[in-house]
Amino acid sequence: MSKDDATAILQQQQETPYQILGVSANATKAEIKKAFRTLIILWHPDKNQHRIQEAEAMSKKIIAAYTILS
Repeated sequence: MSKDDATAILQQQQETPYQILGVSANATKAEIKKAFRTLIILWHPDKNQHRIQEAEAMSKKIIAAYTILS
Protein backbone atom coordinates (compact mmCIF):
# COMPACT_ATOMS: atom_id res chain seq x y z
CA MET A 1 0.00 0.00 0.00
CA SER A 2 1.39 3.38 -0.93
CA LYS A 3 1.37 6.33 1.46
CA ASP A 4 -1.13 8.06 -0.84
CA ASP A 5 -3.49 5.07 -0.62
CA ALA A 6 -3.03 4.96 3.15
CA THR A 7 -3.74 8.67 3.46
CA ALA A 8 -6.92 8.31 1.41
CA ILE A 9 -8.16 5.48 3.64
CA LEU A 10 -7.39 7.34 6.85
CA GLN A 11 -9.02 10.57 5.67
CA GLN A 12 -12.32 8.71 5.83
CA GLN A 13 -11.71 7.89 9.51
CA GLN A 14 -12.12 10.10 12.54
CA GLU A 15 -9.11 8.50 14.21
CA THR A 16 -5.43 9.22 13.90
CA PRO A 17 -3.00 6.48 12.88
CA TYR A 18 -1.80 6.46 16.51
CA GLN A 19 -5.33 5.88 17.79
CA ILE A 20 -5.94 3.08 15.30
CA LEU A 21 -2.79 1.28 16.44
CA GLY A 22 -3.43 2.13 20.10
CA VAL A 23 -0.07 3.82 20.68
CA SER A 24 0.90 7.26 21.93
CA ALA A 25 2.03 10.01 19.58
CA ASN A 26 5.57 9.65 20.91
CA ALA A 27 5.71 5.86 20.45
CA THR A 28 8.95 4.38 19.19
CA LYS A 29 9.21 2.57 15.85
CA ALA A 30 9.47 -0.69 17.81
CA GLU A 31 6.25 0.04 19.74
CA ILE A 32 4.44 0.94 16.52
CA LYS A 33 5.63 -2.26 14.83
CA LYS A 34 4.62 -4.40 17.83
CA ALA A 35 1.15 -2.81 17.95
CA PHE A 36 0.74 -3.34 14.20
CA ARG A 37 1.69 -7.01 14.40
CA THR A 38 -0.59 -7.64 17.36
CA LEU A 39 -3.58 -5.95 15.73
CA ILE A 40 -3.11 -7.40 12.26
CA ILE A 41 -3.04 -10.92 13.73
CA LEU A 42 -6.14 -10.17 15.81
CA TRP A 43 -8.10 -8.69 12.89
CA HIS A 44 -6.84 -10.86 10.03
CA PRO A 45 -9.85 -11.89 7.89
CA ASP A 46 -8.79 -15.56 7.96
CA LYS A 47 -9.19 -15.53 11.75
CA ASN A 48 -12.52 -13.71 11.63
CA GLN A 49 -14.61 -15.69 9.17
CA HIS A 50 -17.75 -14.96 11.19
CA ARG A 51 -17.29 -11.20 10.61
CA ILE A 52 -15.21 -11.03 7.48
CA GLN A 53 -16.36 -7.59 6.26
CA GLU A 54 -15.51 -5.96 9.58
CA ALA A 55 -12.16 -7.76 9.67
CA GLU A 56 -11.29 -6.64 6.14
CA ALA A 57 -12.16 -3.03 6.96
CA MET A 58 -10.13 -3.10 10.18
CA SER A 59 -7.18 -4.74 8.42
CA LYS A 60 -7.17 -1.96 5.83
CA LYS A 61 -7.23 0.68 8.58
CA ILE A 62 -4.43 -1.03 10.50
CA ILE A 63 -2.25 -1.39 7.41
CA ALA A 64 -2.93 2.22 6.41
CA ALA A 65 -2.02 3.50 9.88
CA TYR A 66 1.19 1.49 9.93
CA THR A 67 2.10 2.65 6.42
CA ILE A 68 1.75 6.28 7.47
CA LEU A 69 3.75 5.85 10.68
CA SER A 70 6.54 3.67 9.34
